[in-house]
Amino acid sequence: MMGTSKLNLTEDLFYGKGTHKKCYRHPEDSRKCIKMAYSAYGQKDLDRELAYLKILSIYGGGQECPAKVLWRC
Repeated sequence: MMGTSKLNLTEDLFYGKGTHKKCYRHPEDSRKCIKMAYSAYGQKDLDRELAYLKILSIYGGGQECPAKVLWRC
């Protein structure tokens, strides 16, 4: 289960931006990234990605489903 502590995302952690989402490097774990939706479609796309990762983890995708660190601006 995901914790409820807040992460401080600074500009030096910014990785890239798409049409509906921004991506930041995780400040505490360099193996993770944080995707932030800034539109309704972006949130829908993040939900789709999480569902896909869950299916992969159930059917032996080789990796555990990553922590859900997602926010909507």
